[in-house]
Amino acid sequence: MNKHVVIQNALAFVSKHIFVRKPHTLFEKYALSADDLAFTIQELGRGDEIGEMAVALEGFKENKREIYRLNDQQKRLNSKMRMRSAR
Repeated sequence: MNKHVVIQNALAFVSKHIFVRKPHTLFEKYALSADDLAFTIQELGRGDEIGEMAVALEGFKENKREIYRLNDQQKRLNSKMRMRSAR
């Protein structure tokens, strides 16, 4: 097989499987940074670097969700404490 054909096939594979999927990952990063947690991470389950990045994004998303839950819980507790001290 001609080495030019091998290089061309390799470039086609890389562009199809990595670069085409990158916009999804970028959208997810922007959504996460804007505190939008309603998105689904598209690339989970891939066995490449994009899949690893998707797993990391899922971790960040879950951590952010937990932070919001803890902040809400803290606000409720502070409100109860204020009500008790006002009695």
